Amino acid sequence: MKIIQATFYINDDKRADFLADIFPLITSARLEEGCLKYDLYESVEKKTNLP
Repeated sequence: MKIIQATFYINDDKRADFLADIFPLITSARLEEGCLKYDLYESVEKKTNLP
């Protein structure tokens, strides 16, 4: 099993654009064979950190 974690640091004024761009990619990745889970989490301390 492979686990991949990425952290995105988004400028406040680009957060909405980032989310609009990333959700179709997440949807596509979830459909790939072997993908068991793909989630996007948001820091409760800083809304522009998406670990």
